[in-house]
Amino acid sequence: PLNLSDQSFPGTVIQEIRQTNENSTSIDYYILQGDHFDFFSVNKLGQLYLTSSMLNRTRDNSFSLLILISS
Repeated sequence: PLNLSDQSFPGTVIQEIRQTNENSTSIDYYILQGDHFDFFSVNKLGQLYLTSSMLNRTRDNSFSLLILISS
């Protein structure tokens, strides 16, 4: 589990998702489940980051994300 303040700003990197690709092809990241309010995104560098400042506006105390890594 990761802890994130509900006062965090959009753009805050929450976690680095490390995936090595020996074929040097691009890697894509998709959030498949758990982001019901579009609070999160993953960039091409594999950084899971916050996209909204509205965390303090939800009753949810935690989020469980399912992320697909595809090359």
